[in-house]
Parts: sequence; structure tokens; C-alpha cells
Amino acid sequence: MKILKIVLLSLLGLALLSLAAVLVFIKTFDGNRYKPQIVGAVKSVIDRDVDFARAGLDISWDLDISFKISDLAVSENGTFGGGDFLHIKEISVSLDIPAFIFKKQLLVSAVNIMGPRLTIIRNKDGAVNAATLLKPPPQNAGTDAGAGIPAAGAALAFPLSVSALNIYDGTIVYLDKSFQPPLSVSVEGLEFKASGVSLDGAFPFTVKAGVLSARKNLRLQGKAALDPAGGEVCISDTEGRVDLSELDMQRAAALLPADLRAFLPAGLKGKVDITLSRMTAGAKGLSALELELGLNDGEAGIKDLVLPLENISASLSVTETDIKLKNLSAAAGGGRITASGGLNDYTAGGVFNVNAAISGVKLQKFLAQEKMPVKMEGEVTGKIILDGKGFSPDETLSGLSGEADIVVQQPALKDINILRAALDKITVLPFLTERVIDAMPDKYRERFNSKDTMLKKIELPVKLSGGKASAENTLVAGDDFVLAGKTEAGMDGSFALEGQLEISEELSALMTKAVKELEYLFNKDKQIILPLKLSGKAGSAKVEVDPGYIADRLLSGGIGTQLIGAVGKALDKGDVSSGADGDKSGSVTDLVNSVIDSLLQKK
Repeated sequence: MKILKIVLLSLLGLALLSLAAVLVFIKTFDGNRYKPQIVGAVKSVIDRDVDFARAGLDISWDLDISFKISDLAVSENGTFGGGDFLHIKEISVSLDIPAFIFKKQLLVSAVNIMGPRLTIIRNKDGAVNAATLLKPPPQNAGTDAGAGIPAAGAALAFPLSVSALNIYDGTIVYLDKSFQPPLSVSVEGLEFKASGVSLDGAFPFTVKAGVLSARKNLRLQGKAALDPAGGEVCISDTEGRVDLSELDMQRAAALLPADLRAFLPAGLKGKVDITLSRMTAGAKGLSALELELGLNDGEAGIKDLVLPLENISASLSVTETDIKLKNLSAAAGGGRITASGGLNDYTAGGVFNVNAAISGVKLQKFLAQEKMPVKMEGEVTGKIILDGKGFSPDETLSGLSGEADIVVQQPALKDINILRAALDKITVLPFLTERVIDAMPDKYRERFNSKDTMLKKIELPVKLSGGKASAENTLVAGDDFVLAGKTEAGMDGSFALEGQLEISEELSALMTKAVKELEYLFNKDKQIILPLKLSGKAGSAKVEVDPGYIADRLLSGGIGTQLIGAVGKALDKGDVSSGADGDKSGSVTDLVNSVIDSLLQKK
């Protein structure tokens, strides 16, 4: 017994000594001594330079051995620029030794990744840097689809399982150089947690991250599966939500070209529900996507709107190639705007279409009046159809086409009186405006003296092409006149309506009673006709009347002869048509014509 006790104590002492030796080895292990071998092993798998600051081992009280690497850097492929493709502040892999010894199972109890920064780059030709990460298969690898995948995973003698995979404070940067300027989107503060990770099936995961926000405004939970042979990850049955109120609009503006930033909302509210049924992605890019997005009770404050868009609801579906706007509805200016549309082949330039309807929107409650070429009130209804392609402003505007049928009921043009402004432009008839107004009944006098123009309706059948809008058959109808013509508008807010002002028969009669010469502007229905142009930009609208037309009608009506006779009498020249005074009458005629020309040139 004594000998047995000595043997047992000796074995125990030897075991303790061995354990102590293992502990000392683990605690004093310097991975940097094996740095060339570690880097070489990693480089045999990936086509990148690899470096790290420090590597070491540690052991926990439950005999889990941890391998830690600090400041791990994976360089970028030179085709995509310089810098790092991936940088990790610290990565720790803990191996369950008892499970390995007694169950012959390679169980990784935890993988903790701190501060990773991954940069995904897409070049102008569509190439993605992640697709060049793994080394290509050797020439003698055969035709097996999995031959290009390093054999390390296939050579494992034991099942591989990771109890917990945790990523903390991660950043993903996506840089798309196919846009000009390049589009850059970052996801910050990434927190990823997964359990039961294996190569045999799907495992649950959760994600929290900040998308265009300093706060974690994105939350997801779902399932993921790894496919080493295909080099892909498949995500399924995933749901989540994005809080729009936490978006940083300055960061969002940085994604857009400078000339499109004005269209970005100043602020957003609402929560977008995310349903990701399936997504498959790998080194070759996105191969499958089934995504649904839904928004209810949203709000958007837009710079040039009087009030924000409210009660916004929207539903979108996204695949690997197309985006479909199933429906969008928003309360605006006391009315409602609805829309549907789609974006096809968005990875290759994109072709889009939009169908929208406007119902009962009051302009004075919708658009900021100081931004409009003509300050206007009224209730708008109509339909809009747009088609286009591309994402750059120049390409989108040049390829934009469509049509709209817009009607404004009970409109009022503020700070401009079309009738009075038109009369003011007929300078060949001295004091015309004052003479007409003085002779008017009270009802018409009030209308002429008003600073605004009250209308019945405006009709705008718009055609859009090449970034310009035109309405061939514009109709502006008031109580006393109709203005019909063609309207053209630019994306800079400028417009020009050029047409014919037709004054009602009743008002025309009253005006000619006050100033008889206006009869020369009659049409066959005894209505005064004036060629008129209404144009402007951002509150600077002006009215112009064609002076050549006025001159032709007045002179052809005999006003020139009357003026010559009147001037001749005033100069005591007698009958200017007599032969004896022919030379003198010619000088009088020249004088009158020059006066008329001078007056007509004044606007």
C-alpha cells in the first residue's frame, strides 16, 4: 500500500507539474515568434498581405484555451486602391479542451472580435474587392466546384462548432466607384451575436448597428447558414426595424451629388419594418434577395414645403435586381399624394417609372410661396407619369420623360394683376390704364385695382422631356378673361407662359367705351385680344405684351391717319393729304410714325 500511495502521489505530482508546465507555456507563449508561420498559413488561403501586432495564448478556469491576436490587418488588393481591406483591433478564439479530448469534437466556446473595420469596394467595371479575397484554385485542381476552396476545412477530423460568435463595435464601409462622385455608405457601431454556429445548418443571430446614425437605429434578428463549398452566406427568416428619427440627415446628404441635396428631407420620423425572407451573398456578390420594407405613420419635413408630409405609409419589395414601390401615400397641404413605381436592374444603371396622383392639395399649405415663380393659391388635383434611367443628375434629367394632367381649382395669383399689367404695357395709348379704370363700374374697378388675380381654374396638360416641362394647351380662366397658350418650365424654377389673352365681351365693351381706340384690338366676337407672355423665376414674375401686334392692329385700324391729321391741325398744316402740302405732310407723317415707334418700344 505504501508503494501504491507513493506511485499515486508521484503520478499526481507529475500531473500537477505537467499542468503547471502547460500553464507556464500558455502564459508565456509569444505568438510573434511564430509570426512568419502564422502569416504564411493565412496567406495560403487568401490573396492578401497579412500582418498583426501581437499574438498569444491564455487559459480560463474551465480549461478553455484562448488564442488572441491584436491589430490584425488584411491589406487591400492593388486593383481597388491602397489601405486595409480588413482591420481588427483584437480577435480571441477560445477552444473547449475537454470537449476536444473526451468527445472528439472541435468546439470553439467563443469567438470575440473587437473593433473590426471592413471596406467593401465596387469599381466602375462592377468588380468587387471581396471577390478577389480567396486565392484562385491551382491549375491541377480539376473541375470540382470546391477545388478552389482551401482544404483546411475539409481536412478537419472533428466536427466544428462555435458556441458563441460575438462582434463588438464593428464598422462596414461600402464604396461604390460606379457613381460620380463615388458613393460611400457606412454602418457603424455594429454589434453581432450568433450562437450554435456550425457548417451543418442554420443558426440564430442578432444585429444592432447605426446606419447613417451615431446611434444604433437598426435592429435585426434571424437565421444564417454557411456554405464553405460555395463560399456563400445565406440569411433567412429575418425581421427587424429601422428608426428613421435617428437618421443623421447630414450624413445622408453626403451620399448625394451637391445639386440633389436640396431635395433631401430636413428630417424624418417613423419606423421601417424589415422582412428579409432570403439573402444569399458571397465572394461573387449578391445572388439572391427577397426583402420587404414597410413604413406606417411616417413624417418627412422637406425644405420648400410649408408643412411636413404626414401620415406617410409605404410598401417596397426588393430583389437582387429590382425595387418595386407597391404603394406610397402621404397627407400634404390638406390633401393627399399617392404613388407607385419601380426601379429595374438597379445594379446596372437602373430604369425607373413612377405613377402618382394628387388630390385636394392646397398650394398655400403645401409649397413655400417665396420659392414659386408666381405666388399662387388654389386646390390641386392631377395625375403624373414619369419614366427615366440612371442615377447621376445629368443622366437622370436628360433621360426623364413623362406627362401630367394638372388642374388647379379656384386659384389666385398673388401680387400680380394680369389685366392691369397688360394694359400698362400698351404705352402707345397715353394714360390707358387710368382712363379705363375711371370709366369702370365699381365691380370692375375693384378687380382692376386689386393686387391679385382671382381665377376660376388653371389647366396644365404637361409633357416632360429632356429635363424640361411644357404644356402646349395651358388654360388660365378668370371671370373676365381667358389666357390660352403654351407653358415651358425648367428644373431651376423658371417658367414662361406665352399665349393669347381674350377679354370677355362685356368687359371689352366697357373698355372700348372708355377708350375707343381699343376697338382696333377686337376679334370677330368683339373681344379684345392681346398676345401676352407671363414669365419669371422665384417670385419675379412679369407680364409682357407684343408691341408689334399692337402697332399693326392700331395702324391698320386707322389710328395712324387720325394722329397725323390731329398733329397737322395742331401745327396749322391744313389737309395733310393735299398735293400742295405734300412735302410738309410727309414730315408730319414721319414725325407721327417715329412717335408711335418710340411708344411701342417702351415696355
